Amino acid sequence: MYHDCGQFYACCTDAFFRDSTTDVDDLLPMIMPEMEVQDIDTEEDWAIAELKFLHMKDGNLAP
Repeated sequence: MYHDCGQFYACCTDAFFRDSTTDVDDLLPMIMPEMEVQDIDTEEDWAIAELKFLHMKDGNLAP
């Protein structure tokens, strides 16, 4: 099971207008590493995002 991180969506405009959704039959997921996604709904989420950014900036990318 995966969670929609809502970072971006890409689809052909004809598919979107035909089906009125980005959830088309041939939808393909882009599975993102946990270190590269972060909801920011609270101050604690923001602090976690800053830590992840510093970790990635220093070249310590998650596997």
